[in-house]
Amino acid sequence: MSGVKHSGERFGFEQFFGPGVWVIAHPANSAGKTSLLECLVWPLRGAPRDLPPDVRSWLRTLSVDVMVAGRPTRISMEFTPMARPAATCRIWAAGFEGELLESADGELRLVAEASGLEDTSRVISGYLMDALRMDHITMWQGKGGADGEGAAQVHGWASYFGACYLNPGGDYVLSTDTSQPYSLFESGVPVGKITAPGLYGPFHKTATDGRQVLAGFVVAETPFAPTMRRHPWRRHIRRLQHDDREEAGGLPQ
Repeated sequence: MSGVKHSGERFGFEQFFGPGVWVIAHPANSAGKTSLLECLVWPLRGAPRDLPPDVRSWLRTLSVDVMVAGRPTRISMEFTPMARPAATCRIWAAGFEGELLESADGELRLVAEASGLEDTSRVISGYLMDALRMDHITMWQGKGGADGEGAAQVHGWASYFGACYLNPGGDYVLSTDTSQPYSLFESGVPVGKITAPGLYGPFHKTATDGRQVLAGFVVAETPFAPTMRRHPWRRHIRRLQHDDREEAGGLPQ
């Protein structure tokens, strides 16, 4: 990562993350910890989530080397203020991890490129979903649509990514529904019911064993009162949200 602040001060950051748990720590607030995480998010998600606008305007390059389904991959982004387009992206591939870490961009194999922010998001999303063999999930929204009777919504890589990456301070949620004594925070993995044994497995629209039909979600949930403005929700994996969960033996096998 590299950039130039509005004051003219240049900055850069490069870090190798090996196996294990890594922590970004600083004793003061507003030191840039979240911005560092969000700069990792952008090339991995295809679009920023919570990166402050001023930090976005400072950036000149973002690059991340990752293994994607066993493929050594580099996602590089360049930003040019006042240019059209303001952002470009290239995705590079290497034959093995050492080649990826030791080679410059031009020495690797170019597998995809994009021009502009929307095209960058589309190309990164498409590449990662294809490499991970993921499909878009179509679900029916009960409200909306041209006639107000509902509409299909398609969820792609951003939704998958959101299931893996929590927001800053993401072990807390806000309670805003004051009409109920308790609110419920849920997140889940889509599952389908396997026809023969009656158990559940990961939903996949091209499956032929019954999992191509969305049956429900494995959810993490915890109730919290509206007056409790924040409530920790971690480690509350409880049940399969479907009428046949007991018949199927609970969680997917």
